[in-house]
Amino acid sequence: MKIGLFLQPYFCFIIQTALKNKKTSVLVAIGWFIITTILLCIPGKKIPKIGWLQIPHFDKLVHIFIFGLLSYFFCRTTNRKWFLLVAFICTFYGVAMEFVQENWIPNRSFDVFDIAADTVGSFAAILLLIYFNNNKKKVH
Repeated sequence: MKIGLFLQPYFCFIIQTALKNKKTSVLVAIGWFIITTILLCIPGKKIPKIGWLQIPHFDKLVHIFIFGLLSYFFCRTTNRKWFLLVAFICTFYGVAMEFVQENWIPNRSFDVFDIAADTVGSFAAILLLIYFNNNKKKVH
């Protein structure tokens, strides 16, 4: 645990640096897509039983966060006119993964509210990205 906390600032610096360039942004987006797929395919019995993970509906916040980052990272690889398409693709991926969990991942189930959380995360990331980009332009 202490090693993870020690490496966290370096990891954040690497991601932040990679996002400054569109070519390396693609690698970050693909990497997060792979991590997301792995996380969503963890069998239900292997999900840790940590206290804060047991908070009712906490998994919806996790879905918002995961899909928000997924949408954000892929938006960083393209220009603004494609943002809406990115959000729809991320949402479609979330729907597809719910079917995968229902049919092929042990002790996981299809949850419409997970899809809603995936959608909120995907579109919220775009709204925040547009908002902060607009404000950054006003400052300069």
